[in-house]
Amino acid sequence: MKNSRKIVFLGIQYIDYLVYPIKEKFNLNTSIPSNIQRQDGSIIGLSKSIEKYDPKLFKESLFIPIVGKDLLLENDCSENINPIIVKDFDTSSAILINDFEKGKACSFVDTALNYVENLSSLVSDKFCEIKTYLETIHLMYADNMKIDDLFIKELKKFKAISIDFCRSNATEVFDDTRLYYSLKKLIYNSKYIFLSDHEDKRYIDLVLRNKTDNSIFIFHKPEQIKLYFEKSEYVIENQFFDKTIKSEVGLGDLFSSLFLDQISKVNKLEIKNLSGIILDIQKKMLHILSN
Repeated sequence: MKNSRKIVFLGIQYIDYLVYPIKEKFNLNTSIPSNIQRQDGSIIGLSKSIEKYDPKLFKESLFIPIVGKDLLLENDCSENINPIIVKDFDTSSAILINDFEKGKACSFVDTALNYVENLSSLVSDKFCEIKTYLETIHLMYADNMKIDDLFIKELKKFKAISIDFCRSNATEVFDDTRLYYSLKKLIYNSKYIFLSDHEDKRYIDLVLRNKTDNSIFIFHKPEQIKLYFEKSEYVIENQFFDKTIKSEVGLGDLFSSLFLDQISKVNKLEIKNLSGIILDIQKKMLHILSN
């Protein structure tokens, strides 16, 4: 294992089942004919996207998917993918129901592996094993896994913590005292925070009340970015947005990874630099969608 990585991506691995209802038959109400695709989601899915669209970033990154005992039978792990294996569980699955025009409409996920009691210890052991230069860690889907004080302590070994979310309905988080407290503490300790328009809108207020002035909070949707930096809000319109091009599952994760890569090259954080980075990424995303 190389001892220097620009970004470490950590999170629960999902096997995605993408469901595309056939539009002209959608009014059947039950047993709707659909096209169903199976693919690697979350961490491994992101690694494949980065390898395809930014090979240099892929080589500089480490991907740590949290998987069950079954997944290694299907995937050969390269030096860039170093999984945490939870031996008593199978890898989590997700069913993503897609809108005809807007991409993902809703998803259903199993969470048995997400809340195993020794998850923090497994993460700690992995960090000791990889012995990499601890620069930036990005925790994917931080609102849908067991986060406790030990987990946050391990993340704080990195120079910067980055997080994103996945729940479109976060009522369980807001109703569970432990989940809510842990997420608040994680937000407070994070340098970069990403939230898409697919997630629960209550997260916006939660982040704004618990983030520090030095953190960067990005609320993103295809046509617009809202950037919260220091004590100000900035709106950045996507001049490259084309509503005739359908979005794809996973583009939000790719956006976050490209931002983290570019921000690592900036010596001084200013809104001018941040706006330039976002505009460059928006242009690249249009190129990806168009090809």
